[in-house]
Order: sequence, then C-alpha cells, then structure tokens
Amino acid sequence: MIKSNNDVLGIDIGSSLIKMAQVTLGKSTELVKMGYVENPVPKFSSEQSAETDRELVKAIKSCYRQNDFSTERASLCLSEPSAIFRDARLPEMKNEEILENIKYEISEYFSIDIDQYTVTYRILAKEENEGRVVLRVLGVAVPSSLIARYVRILRKAGLKPAYMDVATNAYLKMMKRMKKDISQEQAVCIMDYGHAALTISVFDNGIPFVTREVAMDWEVDNFDTVATVLSQVLDYYYSRNYTSHIQRVWVSGGNGYINDFCQYVSMQTGVQVEVVRPDMFDIINKAPEDVPMGIYFKAIGAAIREELAI
Repeated sequence: MIKSNNDVLGIDIGSSLIKMAQVTLGKSTELVKMGYVENPVPKFSSEQSAETDRELVKAIKSCYRQNDFSTERASLCLSEPSAIFRDARLPEMKNEEILENIKYEISEYFSIDIDQYTVTYRILAKEENEGRVVLRVLGVAVPSSLIARYVRILRKAGLKPAYMDVATNAYLKMMKRMKKDISQEQAVCIMDYGHAALTISVFDNGIPFVTREVAMDWEVDNFDTVATVLSQVLDYYYSRNYTSHIQRVWVSGGNGYINDFCQYVSMQTGVQVEVVRPDMFDIINKAPEDVPMGIYFKAIGAAIREELAI
C-alpha cells in the first residue's frame, strides 16, 4: 500500500484491548483501517517496569503487523487518571500568555509542581462580556514522565510519535465531525462503557460540561448500575440547565455492544441510548461496514490533529 504523508495511526491503550485506527487527514477525513489486539498489561498505568513496557511494545508491533497498517506516524490517546483538567475564562491575550495563565490556574487549583507536567490548552469559545472578549479555555496537564514513557514505548515499537491526546479532546473532535442533524443538538452525552471503567461526558454547545468516571466494581451485564450512574449525571446537568435537553446518549466502548444494553438503559432512563455508528459522521469510511466503530472511537479521535494535542 502507498503511504500518505497525511496518514496518522491513532492508538487507544485500554485495560482490555489496544485499539488502532489509521486515518487520512486533508480536505476530508478518511478512516482507512482499524484493528486491535489484547492488552497483555491490563494494569499498565500502575505497574511500571521494564518487563511491562517490553510486553506492550510487542503487542503494539503485533497489532501493526496483523492489520497491515501503512503509516508510522502515531498519536496516542491518554486515558489516564493522572491527567488534570481545568476550565478557565481569560481575557483575550497572546498564545504564550494563555499558556502561562493556564499553568498558574492548574498549579494553584491542584497544588502541584507544574514544572513536572506538560501543559497545553484548547480555546473552546470566545464570549462577549461588557464589550470585552473573554476566552473559554480548557487546560490539561499530564506528568512529563508519563508522556516520556509512552513516547519511548511507541518508538521501540517502530512508530514515530506525532502528538499525544486526551479522551476529552478526542470526543470533541469526533463530535465536530458528526452530521448536522446530530451536531446541532445543544447538549451531547457520550457514554464510554469500557472494560474497567464507565465514563460519561456531557458537552453543552460543544464545551465540556461534566465528566464522571466510575471504576467498574459490578458485573458487566449489571445494566441497572449503568442506568443509575447515567441518571445521576443527567440529573446534575438538568439541575444547572433548565432550557436544554439531552435527546440521545451515544455509547462507545466494547461493552456497549452487549445484547440489549442500549435498549435496557433507554427504558430505565427515558433517554434514547445508541451505539455510535459510521453513518453518524462526515468521515469517509474505507473500513468494513461491520467493524464496531464504538470500540475505536478514541483511537479515531486521537488521530485527528487539532488543538490540545501534546
């Protein structure tokens, strides 16, 4: 296969699976191919050693070969509890001034040594306030040592790290590529039902409003617990937004494909719950139609280059 200079391999290292998606970027976004392998180090984040890193390198190489990917440029989605987020409003200023202010906001709010973190930001919106422009900014900080470790692993696997991303930003990029009948909804809820955690994120007018992550201490087919957590997040959103309504909840993650999951949670919560599908997006899909896109949601989003990549 001929390589494209615009191709990026998005990688999502989950606790169960390592997912990869090759995307071509240009005037249009093209999903070229996808593939996964089992993660041999399900507790990779907490169990760091030379051996775990070697195992992860082997798995990434195996996934690359098995699925015949053709680009070495890689972007990794960081789904790390150690990533810190801070939503701030700042007066309009230069980029370097925004970065310095975000560093100050994060270091003060979380009481951390900001010099040990890599910090970046994304401008979510520009608002008018009494004749002044106010920037709505999402800042993120990730331990520099963690990024360095991931970079080493990717390089040892024969890949060329292009940038790092975080799940929230991957979601935002995918939302921007939703077709108009979906993207025009004021509030969008994405529920990631993964192997080790349930993560529910609500975006209001394209801006992250609330994210709740719950470690799974229940059986995977205990849909009542999922419905309860979702209802709590929706109630929180409605308690602070009286005029908007969440019409649909979009499900990603492998457990979202369990039989009757979406139907049951829909009945329990009264909101339409659906697994994400390729036809929802303005993305040219060259992968087989039966590939479950929800499993690769963060990997695809990570491959798309926009602000906030580290």
